[in-house]
Amino acid sequence: MLVRPVVLLRVAAAFGLALCLPVAAVAQEAGRLFFDPDHLGIERGVPKAYNVRLIPPPTGNVEVALSLGACDEEVQASPSTLVYTPHPADMPLWHEVTLTAKKREDADDEADPGGREEEEESGPCATFEVLHRVTTTADPRFRGVRALLPVEITKNRAPRVVAPIRNQQLDPRAQATFTLDQAFYEPDGDALRYAATTSNDQAAQVFVNGSRLDVVAGHRAAKALITVTATETQGLTESFTFYVRVGALIRVADAGPVPEGGTATLEVVMARPQSAAITVPFVLRSDDKPNTPDADAGDHGGTGGEVVLAAGRTVASIELPIADDDVIEPAEETFLVSLQPAADDSYALERATGEVVVREGVCDRTPQVRDALRGAATCTEPTVAALADRAALSLESTGVATLQADDLLGLAALAFIDLTGNRLAALPLGLFAHTPKLRVANVSGNRLQRLDSAIFAGLAELVALRLDGNRLRELPPGLFASLARLIELRLDRNPGAPFPLGLTLTRIDGPNFAPPPATVRATVALHAPFVLRSALTLEGG
Repeated sequence: MLVRPVVLLRVAAAFGLALCLPVAAVAQEAGRLFFDPDHLGIERGVPKAYNVRLIPPPTGNVEVALSLGACDEEVQASPSTLVYTPHPADMPLWHEVTLTAKKREDADDEADPGGREEEEESGPCATFEVLHRVTTTADPRFRGVRALLPVEITKNRAPRVVAPIRNQQLDPRAQATFTLDQAFYEPDGDALRYAATTSNDQAAQVFVNGSRLDVVAGHRAAKALITVTATETQGLTESFTFYVRVGALIRVADAGPVPEGGTATLEVVMARPQSAAITVPFVLRSDDKPNTPDADAGDHGGTGGEVVLAAGRTVASIELPIADDDVIEPAEETFLVSLQPAADDSYALERATGEVVVREGVCDRTPQVRDALRGAATCTEPTVAALADRAALSLESTGVATLQADDLLGLAALAFIDLTGNRLAALPLGLFAHTPKLRVANVSGNRLQRLDSAIFAGLAELVALRLDGNRLRELPPGLFASLARLIELRLDRNPGAPFPLGLTLTRIDGPNFAPPPATVRATVALHAPFVLRSALTLEGG
């Protein structure tokens, strides 16, 4: 009988210790003030509110005084004292405080006519803090508690994107959820409303509930662009976008420049690995752009094929060997590799076409031309832009004996060419067909014996042509007929020089022996090498 009270006492002591622990924990928990929002931007003359609560709920009455220090005369806080009473823990108690900044006497309420971005208000209270201080408390946890709320006086500002959602890769029918409060920041502390749209609801649907965004993927491979917009209380908005790729969505990348004799490699990428292999056919074709020279089967050697993305893999490559031939072609040629759509719904194409640029370069041109264009000890390939922008080409005394018709291919801006002092016996027809801007051509000091009548056709900008010091005995009819701007023509030091030019003079104002003055027409002989217009003076007749 004497033992039982001892046992009960120990049990009671044990229970008493267990029951006292939560009470002690509550008693030791420090109180604090909590703001919603935790910062504020206010406009002059426009009242704006925020909320204040005590955490944890007080067990007795608590009074909190508000003060703005030096800004008390410029900003009014209502109320200036907050009184909290005991309240159930599951029902948070909030007090609302409204801040109003006075309008300046010289404030201009009209919109900025320049459309400039709104700037913060100047003055000593452009930024300040509202001090919240517990002055009276029946709950010892809140004794001496103080807290500051940052405030700016500013014109209303739009939300800002701080953590946009990244592009997403989802399985068919999968769902992803995002919290939009983490994506946007409201510089004035305004409440935000959210909305979202999708560019393809077959690929992904979007649902917004408060600050929660749900993205639900469609049942087949596809892609959608999701746009998320936040709107603050006065209607200012900000947006961001992200892509949702669903299932076996495949894209192909460009190969980039490939030299003759090299291999073009195009990377094919799938958004998500699949449990079974996927075979994608492709075709080779031109890009149908009139200003882009096209590679052909002689360059890439085929019309198409297929690429296999193995099970569990997301990357594969298309490899195409590029032929190395001796044909002069543009410095760069292109062709396209186009993935073909699936016959079933096993995959979809996000980017179906990749470009291959073949650097034909200048290595197949006449060696002296090649060396003048490349400007290096090895055959460094100039780009299309470098050739197209080149204004001058000098091959003076380089020993050139023959030229190829396409040696000047791609030199669309060439204005000056110097072929002086070489061993050229002829100029190939079409040599100047690619140089419509040519202004000066110097071919003196060569071995030219003949010229094709169309060799200078199309050189409408040519102003100076030197053919002196060659072996020309005659000029073909119409040789210079298209050179409307020609000012300087040198033909001396040729066996046929001076080249005769037949003229027929006819008096048209009367008989030949009528008294002067006379009006005479001079007619150049038919098939003369150039069109002549000149003043005519007759002396002693």
